[in-house]
This record gives sequence, C-alpha cells and structure tokens, in this order.
Amino acid sequence: LAMAVGAALLVLAFVMQGTGLADTHWGDAFGILRLAEQGDGRAIPVVVVAVLAALMILPMLVRLALYKPATVGRGRVVSLDAMGLSDGVFWAFAAGLVLVSLPALLLAWWSPPAQLFGSLGAKAVCLVKAAILALVQVPLASGFLSATYKQREYLGERQTGGN
Repeated sequence: LAMAVGAALLVLAFVMQGTGLADTHWGDAFGILRLAEQGDGRAIPVVVVAVLAALMILPMLVRLALYKPATVGRGRVVSLDAMGLSDGVFWAFAAGLVLVSLPALLLAWWSPPAQLFGSLGAKAVCLVKAAILALVQVPLASGFLSATYKQREYLGERQTGGN
C-alpha cells in the first residue's frame, strides 16, 4: 500500500512539474482546484491524475481497514486475509468508514481564525482538537472496525459450518 501511495505521489509530482504548477502551487490542492475551476488547462491533468490515484488507492485502504481487528481477533498477524472480509459489503463498509470519519473531517475543516484567539488561543484550539480526536474519533473508529470484523467473521463461520 505504501508503494502504491508513493508511486501515485511520484506520478502526481511529475505531472505537476510538467504543467509548471510545481513552482507556484506545490502542496496547494485547493489552489489547483480553483485553477481548474477557472478553466486553466494546466490544472486539469493534475486533477485527473489525483482523482485516478485516489480511485486506485481508496479500495485498498477500505479492504485493509479490518487488518488490525482481524489480527487481534484471530491471535495471529493477518494482512491479506483481511481483504476478503469486506467481500460483498464493500460499499456499505466504505460508507460506514466515511460516517465514522466525520468527527475528524469536521475538525479538519473547522479552524477558527488565529486573530480570534491569538497565538496562545490557537495552541489551545489545537489541544482541544487533539483531545476530541483522542477521546471521540479513536474509540468510535475502533468500535466500528471491531464490530464489523466480529460480524463478518461470525458470518463467515456460519456459512462454512464453523471451520
């Protein structure tokens, strides 16, 4: 998975360099989207490559999400076997992951202006965000993945007769 992400980022970097956007918009995804929205032809290949890379990598991320609960549940390291646990329920599982990720996505989206709180207040906001992630997001995601694993493993045992 890391190799696939690395390869996608490398291709994206080459496309950005080839279009001349690497000098002005490196790491500015929203700036590139604004350029594409304004009809700048240089941004369109970058957006297309980024979307294709996401479409290539996201299914693997969703399928491998059950790797940790499966490792704990089976008592041995499970990696590729965990990919089969999402067979037949891929879209429902992906939708569940999106719903479980909403607190983190909302926290990433919400960032009050630093002028409102000053530098000390901005640091406090970061600490509050970290605490919310630790106290809400992690247990929520762990519970969802564990329950999904338990349901899929139990369903698999019932279909194969317990072996």
